[in-house]
Amino acid sequence: MSGTRLECRDGPLYHSINSSAKLPLVYSNLKSIQDFTQAMNDEATTLHELKAQVRQFGEERDWQQFHDLKNLSMAIAIEAAELMEHFRWIENTKANAVMNETTSAAEIREEVADVLLLLTQFANVANIDLMDSAEKKLAVNAARYPVEKFKGISTKYNKR
Repeated sequence: MSGTRLECRDGPLYHSINSSAKLPLVYSNLKSIQDFTQAMNDEATTLHELKAQVRQFGEERDWQQFHDLKNLSMAIAIEAAELMEHFRWIENTKANAVMNETTSAAEIREEVADVLLLLTQFANVANIDLMDSAEKKLAVNAARYPVEKFKGISTKYNKR
């Protein structure tokens, strides 16, 4: 809709797009919603930037009152279950092919984004540094699952 406010580093940018949603943007000089979706990607957007955008999104809507750790953890589980619904009753050998179906792939991307955004907000509220936590967990997993013992094996470390 005309006059939708898009946020960017250089200040607010107003442009007519086909959406009534207020979208936080990382880059200036964006002319359309397509530019937004192309600009915000894994290579161009840091986790720190995403955390700030998610925090701002909740603050603008005064949702901090609802975003306690219990509710956010439940919301993460619910959205993860919605992601799993796309694969329920599908044979393992056919699960990856679901991403070749245009409608399913779009819905799956949305569910993945829901999980990511809620997890990011959980980390904001709990003051968790996601990259530090991930690095430490990778080190724990590397010790639990040494390549020479677990390559090509899915058994849990304490069951072997």
